Amino acid sequence: MKVAPQNQAAYAMALRKLMTAAAEDVDVRSYGNNLAMFGNDRFTNSVYVGAESLTQLEAIQQALFAHPAYAAFSKETADMRESVNTTQVLFVKSYPMHEQ
Repeated sequence: MKVAPQNQAAYAMALRKLMTAAAEDVDVRSYGNNLAMFGNDRFTNSVYVGAESLTQLEAIQQALFAHPAYAAFSKETADMRESVNTTQVLFVKSYPMHEQ
């Protein structure tokens, strides 16, 4: 998504409010708001939710989207953000090299 610089703090606080409220009812393992520092000029932020499996991730996502706090978050941030379809590649796990 694309969030203007003047809206970054308000967006981060709205996300925190959403996740704090949802964590009371949803088994949220981890979450974050990543800022794109360089590389892609089409978006500024990506929000993630952590899970141990795709099945667990799907259950968490469905519960978050159905939670009343998500509706409040969507309404509060509607004028702060623009949804952008793009591709982003992240290393989610790395393996150390073994010396031989």
